Amino acid sequence: MNKIVSISIAVASLFLLSCDKDTPEVSSNDVVFYVDGQMGENPISLKGGIDNNFMHTNYNSDSANINSYVGMMAGSDCEMDNPCENALTFKFRANGQSHVDSTLSPQQKTFRSISDSSLAGYNVSFNSNIEPPGGNYKVEWTFSNGETSTSENPTVFFQTPVGTITACMTVTNLDSNTSVTTCNTISPTKSCYADFTYSFSSGGNVTVNAIENGVAPFTYLWDFGNGFMPLNQQPNLNFSGQDTVSACLKIIDAVNCEAIMCKTLLVDSSATSAFTVGNFSYTTSKQYSFNQHDYNEVVVEYVDENGDKYTSQLKEQPGWANFEIVEMESYEQNRFGQNTKRLEFNCNVQLYKVNDVSQKMDFINATGFIGVAHP
Repeated sequence: MNKIVSISIAVASLFLLSCDKDTPEVSSNDVVFYVDGQMGENPISLKGGIDNNFMHTNYNSDSANINSYVGMMAGSDCEMDNPCENALTFKFRANGQSHVDSTLSPQQKTFRSISDSSLAGYNVSFNSNIEPPGGNYKVEWTFSNGETSTSENPTVFFQTPVGTITACMTVTNLDSNTSVTTCNTISPTKSCYADFTYSFSSGGNVTVNAIENGVAPFTYLWDFGNGFMPLNQQPNLNFSGQDTVSACLKIIDAVNCEAIMCKTLLVDSSATSAFTVGNFSYTTSKQYSFNQHDYNEVVVEYVDENGDKYTSQLKEQPGWANFEIVEMESYEQNRFGQNTKRLEFNCNVQLYKVNDVSQKMDFINATGFIGVAHP
């Protein structure tokens, strides 16, 4: 493995960049970051502070909350999320959740393939709300995947493929031996969500407040036993003389995503414990399945002089491809206060044109020093 034998580097006043809100001044001091190699048929030499090149750095998290540490050698006015011509980017996916040093320590790196972590399912966390508070209650849950729980606030895993989920909570008042059951049908894959709070005045008038998530604006439809309609069209919102009221909220967002939440409302919260209601809200989170190949990998990307993007991630790499981190050291913070690392590397990799993998470019005999940011 080739290794740079003798390099003289002075700590310069170069800044590292995590975004391009303010275009930095390119320093003319000694080169701290550079990349030399062969890109296709042409030699490539990118040096920070020379010919308007600059070492941009950043880090980000993917949908599975795994960090990637990113460095891009490009023009000082180039955007990291929209690389410009002749931009060369290196992305190092963390070894686990946040292990910077083990991810960037001297080692041979595996190139990340087109395959990604697979979606295993969804964790749904249910949060009960029982009234009146402080009673002697027993809580039982049943779910459409066959699971049950006696926890007040269970978390249940629903394996893909996930369609509609029905969750029912039964609250039993152990003093009066009475029970009430509340069921809701939800879809973890939906991008919208409905919930609401309520309160009653002494005269039995109810006030409700919607809680929604999705793409605004929203349409709100309520059902108090007369079908779904806007709140200002409800025939009667006075429930004096009743112990409980059934109510449902339906929200429809700007992209026609619908969500419904139903509850049993306790009209008089100061009533004796013989009158009980049990409602719940929920939150969802995606869960991914991983194996050893999902972590500790590198992606190399390049934008050529025509603006065409090439990446190492579209196909499996040939046998001669390799990426070695030769040395790693902590470097000064970038201009936005992010921590950074400075890496010496060797690289041979095949890059495939985005949207046309039949076109490829070899990036070979590459050596140099690059920077990346990390939490």
